[in-house]
Amino acid sequence: MTQAHSSAEDKTLSIIDQFLLDQASLTAVSQFARSHESGIHSPRDRYRELLPLHAPRPGEQYAFEVDLDLCSGCKACVTACHALNGLDDDEVWRNVQVIRGVTRKQPVLQTITSACHHCEDPACLNGCPVLAYEKDSATGIVRHLDDQCIGCQYCVLKCPYDVPKYSAARGIVRKCDMCSNRLAEGEAPACVQACPNEAIQITVVGTADPLKYRTHPENNLLNDTVSASYTLPTTRYISQKGLPSASAIEPEDPRPEPAHTPLILMLVFTQMALGVFSAEYLVHIVSPVRVPNASFFAQAVGLASCFIGLAASVFHLGRPRYAWKAFLNWRKSWLSREVIAFGIFASFCLAAFLLLIFAKMNLSSPVPAWVPPAFHTGVIVSGLAGVFCSAMLYADTRRPFWSLDRSAAKFYGSAVVLGCGALFALHYRDLPIPAPLLLIGATLLKLGFEIRELTQPRSDIAASSFLMRGPLGPITRTRLFCSICGGLLIPALALISEATFLSSAIAFVLCLAGELLERALFFKAVVRWKMPGSQ
Repeated sequence: MTQAHSSAEDKTLSIIDQFLLDQASLTAVSQFARSHESGIHSPRDRYRELLPLHAPRPGEQYAFEVDLDLCSGCKACVTACHALNGLDDDEVWRNVQVIRGVTRKQPVLQTITSACHHCEDPACLNGCPVLAYEKDSATGIVRHLDDQCIGCQYCVLKCPYDVPKYSAARGIVRKCDMCSNRLAEGEAPACVQACPNEAIQITVVGTADPLKYRTHPENNLLNDTVSASYTLPTTRYISQKGLPSASAIEPEDPRPEPAHTPLILMLVFTQMALGVFSAEYLVHIVSPVRVPNASFFAQAVGLASCFIGLAASVFHLGRPRYAWKAFLNWRKSWLSREVIAFGIFASFCLAAFLLLIFAKMNLSSPVPAWVPPAFHTGVIVSGLAGVFCSAMLYADTRRPFWSLDRSAAKFYGSAVVLGCGALFALHYRDLPIPAPLLLIGATLLKLGFEIRELTQPRSDIAASSFLMRGPLGPITRTRLFCSICGGLLIPALALISEATFLSSAIAFVLCLAGELLERALFFKAVVRWKMPGSQ
């Protein structure tokens, strides 16, 4: 409404209506539009004031600076970022969150705008298996290389600020690059230019001494996220009122995360392959019984499960035809190391199985005696290394529910349970007592570990325990039912009465189903890191 129109209506409006009318016209966006129309300052000069006076020098880099006192939560920055970068309808590179307080002494209602923090030691860059990230040496901006990305989404898990966004339509991850093309021409990024209150600016900051900075874990970004010593973020939040305290921020109810079905299959079946091969080799070492057919079927099951797991992992990728590049960042990425380790494991499994076939064919030229033990050792060592890389891959995200001790216990536990289950199914006749006893013992150990997490969780995984007991309760109960029946009841009955192939096979299938459900909980019950107030 124009000023002239407003003046004409002064005589017909009550004083309260007039105040309401004036208040409605004093929004930040309206003031921003009027300042443009007035032409007092040219837009170019106005936006240049939001940029640093000089480009980063050696030992410096660009960074966002956000004045929380000026942020009104209008989301003009979100709209501008979306429009300028041509994002998809459901794709967002800059967010505006709201955090609320819980105490009367420290009332908090704060809007926070955030994008990529262009960290000094980016977790996304370190974790990417295909080197699809680069940190510009001159500006410090962390860029994502779309053409190099295979859509594994590991950077999404690694980033503690929920910055990289997966685009299902393109099959790749994308993220904020601080509008580097605009900065190169002396123009402000879209979010900076669009903010009506000038709450966002670009500054130049000195790169911190990593060793010194990492000795102060309390240096958190807005106090409610993972320690800033993890990635050394450069965004600076300022406020005359002081930054919100973590103790004053209202805790959010945890929500289940995506299940990542291909990764569930990959983890369980590769671990089953390790367990089956290891159990079969153990039988050959400690038992005088030799059952050629059982050994053949055991190694066939192990080989099939190995390749099923590796094939399933490809379906998790947005661009599976480029999966071969996943080893490129083996120096830093645990995902690259996992790919290499399981590639070696699959090769040893195939070689060991072919060796068994040649032995059954009674070829005229016998295989040297040292070859089978060497291949068997290679299978076990490479399989153990692959499972360790899997555990480290998730532990490296710093999510408490995926800590190394928990991940390793579950992953190696699955290998032991499924190996003993296969041993029971294939050797229920020639090992009528050891096979069911081993399965019962392995199941008790693994279930005991998981039940302790449910009933007596440490404070760092209280939210995950709540999810498994509450929203994910049906999955948890079904998982316990499958494992108790397949790993305890049926083997216990086999000790009392003679087992049959049907009962032992059912026990193995139930154990496998239980491990698949446990792995679904592993992904769905984790609580991800994110900026405070975001969804």
